[in-house]
Amino acid sequence: MGQVAIPGQARRSAYGHAGYRTGEERVSRQEGLDTTEGRQTVRASRSVAATIVGSGRRLVASAAMLVVVAVAGTLGPLRHASFPGHPYPPSGYVLNPFSTNPDDLLSVADIARVRAAFEQDGQAELDAFARGDAGGLSLADAGARLHTLQQLIAQNNAAGIVQRYENHVESVLVGRRASPDSASIAWHVEEKGTTRLTDAAKATGRVLGTQSYRFNGRFWLAMIGGRYLITDAAVLNEPSPGG
Repeated sequence: MGQVAIPGQARRSAYGHAGYRTGEERVSRQEGLDTTEGRQTVRASRSVAATIVGSGRRLVASAAMLVVVAVAGTLGPLRHASFPGHPYPPSGYVLNPFSTNPDDLLSVADIARVRAAFEQDGQAELDAFARGDAGGLSLADAGARLHTLQQLIAQNNAAGIVQRYENHVESVLVGRRASPDSASIAWHVEEKGTTRLTDAAKATGRVLGTQSYRFNGRFWLAMIGGRYLITDAAVLNEPSPGG
C-alpha cells in the first residue's frame, strides 16, 4: 500500500502356531533332551521378554521426553528452544522483529490488526495529498504525524499544486518499538519500496513534474478513539537513478 514519502496381516501369537505337539515329541526333560516343544517355549519366553524390555525402553524414552519438556518450561536457553512437544514461539505468536529479547512475543492476530489499520491509514494519507484536502487526516493520523502532514498540504495548496503518489511496497515489518517522542513502547511498522511522485496543478490537473525514488519509512501507531492511528514517522527518500 505504502505511505506518504508503507499412513492384514493378523498378529502372530508369541507362542507360534496354535496346537500341541505329539506325545513322541514330548520327551522328558529329565533325560537331558531338549524337545521341540521345549525349544518353542524357550523362543516364546525370549519373545515375551524382548517385548517387555522393548516396552520398558519406550516408557523410559517417553519419561525422558516429559522431563525435557518440564525442564524446558523452567530453564533459561532451553525454554526458548523448539523441539517436538515444545514449539517456540508457541502457536499463534511470533518474535518481535524489533527486539533481541527471546521473551518478547507478539500475537499474530494483533499484528494482523495493526497492519490492516496501517494500510488503511496510509491510503487516507495518499488520498489527502492527491486532493489537496487535509480534512480527513484526523481519521488516519495524530500527534506529530498529523501536524506535519497538515503543514505539507497547506504548503502545496499555497503553491497551487497536488501530489499523487504511486507506491510499490516491497516489504513490511510489524512489531513494537520505543516511540521517538517518549520512552513508551508502541506498535511500529517499517515499510520499504519505491514510489513515483507526480506534481500537478490543483486547478487544471496539468502535470508539472514527476520524480521516482526509493523510500524507507518507519511509522509508530497508537490506539486512539478505538482505532490505530499513525502518531509519528521517519521516512528516508533516495532518488532513483534517472528518475
